[in-house]
Amino acid sequence: MDLYRNDYVALELEEARGLVRFTRLEKKLKGTEELDPAFAPLEKVIQSVDRSRYVLLVDLRRGPLRNDPEFEQAMERYRVGLSTGFRRVAVLVRSAVGELQVQRQARQNGGSAKIFHDEAEALTFLGAAQVARAG
Repeated sequence: MDLYRNDYVALELEEARGLVRFTRLEKKLKGTEELDPAFAPLEKVIQSVDRSRYVLLVDLRRGPLRNDPEFEQAMERYRVGLSTGFRRVAVLVRSAVGELQVQRQARQNGGSAKIFHDEAEALTFLGAAQVARAG
């Protein structure tokens, strides 16, 4: 079930898996002035989720890589606010550079997310790999 979607991000709730899925979409943010319009509504929606009941899969594979200091500093509030309170957090990246960036960000703000390149491995780590499907 879609909880929130705009040109930059999608947030879905998969109740059967106990999973919240955050996906960074392809559209590039042109500057930090676009962060609040893109992420503030998402922040409000995620606050309504009882995070203690769910695991979080953060899928960054489709998003453009951005690591300039001004952007990273402005984005930190949203990164921390998104991932806090979930039972477990896994982050999917597409490259070694993305993995290094997420590791550095986690060290800087005390995050405990585990990083993966393979979605099946991430879902297994989260305990969300198996889903009972209605026939």
